[in-house]
Amino acid sequence: MKESIIKILKNEIHKRFKEHPYDFTSYEIEAQCLLVQKIRERITGFGLVQLDYSIPKIKNEKTTRVKLEWPLSDGKHDIVVFKEGTVFGKDRVIPYEEVDCFIEIKCGWGDSPDAHFYEGVFKDLEAIKKHPEKGILINFIANNFSDLSEESKKKYEDRFNEVKKEYGILPGSISMLYVFRDKILE
Repeated sequence: MKESIIKILKNEIHKRFKEHPYDFTSYEIEAQCLLVQKIRERITGFGLVQLDYSIPKIKNEKTTRVKLEWPLSDGKHDIVVFKEGTVFGKDRVIPYEEVDCFIEIKCGWGDSPDAHFYEGVFKDLEAIKKHPEKGILINFIANNFSDLSEESKKKYEDRFNEVKKEYGILPGSISMLYVFRDKILE
């Protein structure tokens, strides 16, 4: 599932980001909504809603399995793609076993990597560290990587690799993407 999400990001979202970076970097929620919309267009299948307290009761009503700002057993995630057939109901805490993947989104701009590695990023990386097969961190950065100074490029790449190592993100594992207008660090 992660691979499908990454493909959507690289083929469709990155193209739009190149042309309209402010749509993704003005507010994090805008990037979340744009990504959720595109994922919902591409991911098939449904979850089921069961609400015994509604009048009339809702039993097995179909719902999208791509949710925004959804809580799981150990925290809330920006975007969650649930397994097909997951049951949603009042007060039901859904375990990670019923999740195909979750995505954390950050956004911003600036030529210093320090602006893009901060407490919120590290909190998201902790969640990904607990569930590496399911988690993805995507950071939209409104700069062209090629327009950064050579010193800034090196700092970004070094800091990116340092953080991946620190949080146990294995080589070849796509769990952390830094999306510039002209390049994706993964």
